[in-house]
This record gives sequence, C-alpha cells and structure tokens, in this order.
Amino acid sequence: MDLIIDATGRVEKCTVSSSSGSAILDAASCSLVQRRGRYTPATNSSGAPTQSMDKVTFRWSLPN
Repeated sequence: MDLIIDATGRVEKCTVSSSSGSAILDAASCSLVQRRGRYTPATNSSGAPTQSMDKVTFRWSLPN
C-alpha cells in the first residue's frame, strides 16, 4: 500500500499497490490504516511539519 501522510502524522490517503487477491481485505487494510495509523510528521528543511509518503505491506493469515 502506498500512503500519503499529512503534516499532522495522520494517513490522508491509502492506495493499494499490490492486491492481496481479495478486494474486501484490501479495503479493510486501507480503512484500518487510515483510521488508526499515526506517524511522526516529516519535516522540511526549515523544520516545519510537512506531507510525506510511505509504503506498507500487510500480511493477513488465518490461525491453524
């Protein structure tokens, strides 16, 4: 997943870059990271918080 992180450290946008094969899991992953994901804001050259990007991978598995 490709994430856009806003200047407050919250996930502003999530885009699935490699599908799990399940649209439901892909949507659930983006929903979770947008609701609960928090980052330390990136800073620009003058030290002010700024927008940034990140890539994350989720691995869903069922217990045995």
